[in-house]
Amino acid sequence: MKKHESLADLSLENELRAQGCSLICGVDEAGAGPLMGPVYAAAVILPDGFLFGTDNAKVNIKKKLLSEFNLHTVIRMPGSVFAPYTSITTNILFFDRTKATEETWFYRLDMPSDRKHFSKTKPMELKHFDPVVEWWNDRQEITLDGFDKAKCYTAAQIAGELGYNLDQCGYPHKEEEILAPMDLMQRYQEERASLNAEIDRVLADLSALLGGAVE
Repeated sequence: MKKHESLADLSLENELRAQGCSLICGVDEAGAGPLMGPVYAAAVILPDGFLFGTDNAKVNIKKKLLSEFNLHTVIRMPGSVFAPYTSITTNILFFDRTKATEETWFYRLDMPSDRKHFSKTKPMELKHFDPVVEWWNDRQEITLDGFDKAKCYTAAQIAGELGYNLDQCGYPHKEEEILAPMDLMQRYQEERASLNAEIDRVLADLSALLGGAVE
């Protein structure tokens, strides 16, 4: 039996630095643990349930995230991004270890005009993220039709008036299919079960990423 050999090395990083790259980041599955050491910056995809969840476990993780990391940006993603695998709406949380959170920007990425929804045959493309890139480099608060599309909150506001509810700059308009009452109840039950299972999994991964169990 061959002795296990670690695949972790700096060969790719050294090659990129030789090409003149000064900022280099890696990608790792949340919860698996980085190969090269502690996490200093991350972009984590989480379902909506984590943002507005107010039970003790979710609130404690948010407190830890804000006090020990710099949660500088939350991008609200349009629905069906991961269709057909899940219909759960997701978000990208960007944070680093430079300091405790002082303020957090929220930005809602709307469905592009050329799509009604994403699918396996017509998935989200990199170009659909262009509005985020454009806004990222010139951040301003935006209001459309009386609803916030981009807004900045201080850490004190998030802890105080928002009560750690990160469900900000969400999607105000959502067309729903009209179903019979029993069919509607069944759909809600299925979606709730799916969402709860996903939230439990993500909370476990995020807790591991933040350094262990959250009290």
